[in-house]
Amino acid sequence: MNQLKVIELLKRVAGNGPPPGRLRFCRITGLSSWAWEQFGLTWNQVVDQAGFTPKQFGNTGTFDRDEVVRRFIGVVRELERWPVKRELHGKRRQDPTFPSSATIDRHLGCRKRQRLEAVLEYCMRTGGCDDVATMCRETIEHEDSRSMPAPVGAEAWEGAGGVYLLQCGGRYKIGKSDVPDQRITVLKRQLPKKARLVHLIRTDDPDGVERYWHERFKAKLIKNEWFRLDRDDVTAFQRCQMM
Repeated sequence: MNQLKVIELLKRVAGNGPPPGRLRFCRITGLSSWAWEQFGLTWNQVVDQAGFTPKQFGNTGTFDRDEVVRRFIGVVRELERWPVKRELHGKRRQDPTFPSSATIDRHLGCRKRQRLEAVLEYCMRTGGCDDVATMCRETIEHEDSRSMPAPVGAEAWEGAGGVYLLQCGGRYKIGKSDVPDQRITVLKRQLPKKARLVHLIRTDDPDGVERYWHERFKAKLIKNEWFRLDRDDVTAFQRCQMM
């Protein structure tokens, strides 16, 4: 089943009348939403490409992207966490004016990462949503960190000075030590959240190497030796084994 066949099938089901809703179309044809989602399409995009006018949700008129984001943020605050699809469906059943899944997909994307970035962009642009913006950032950083290469073990730098990259939550510390294993142990005890060693650069010039990385990432400095780095930054640090 390709994209064009889905669109042609929708036209045949609709006949000379209005297009069916997503659930009715699936019941009639036996298809699941994967038939069009595998091509990156939402149901409303399928309807639009078939030449029909997508339906708007509720009876309150057309809602723009910002309104959909605001309603979505309302659910995030109610749950105090990121909602799953089942919970959004439940909200729609409780409140018919709440955006449908197709409407949320159209405005925010159908993937979790797309929705996180859309909500974060809105929070940064409008203000007043610091709690939700923080949740978005931490979730994105957590997901990025899960796909990063494993840290270098302590045995790789035993007995040598070095510059280390330590992660604690969404922040990264770039520090130096002549005995990095002892320094990391102390830091892990002092920090309020669980920390992990991401990478160590072995060097006979810890001061110079630390200064280099601090200067390179100075635009992302939070405070003291703590930085807010993205995946590309971390990967660049990890590529350096010795200096």
